[in-house]
Amino acid sequence: MTSKTVAALLSDLEVARSHSRPRVSNDNPYSEALFKTLKYGPEFP
Repeated sequence: MTSKTVAALLSDLEVARSHSRPRVSNDNPYSEALFKTLKYGPEFP
């Protein structure tokens, strides 16, 4: 329901949308590595 609103906001901010799949490590290895580091850190609840 809000996809047009979000798409308009992203275009106003000149942000490129990404269609990478979540939890697939070969789509964006840098962000996946960061998430794994954060997940296994001692501060993670």
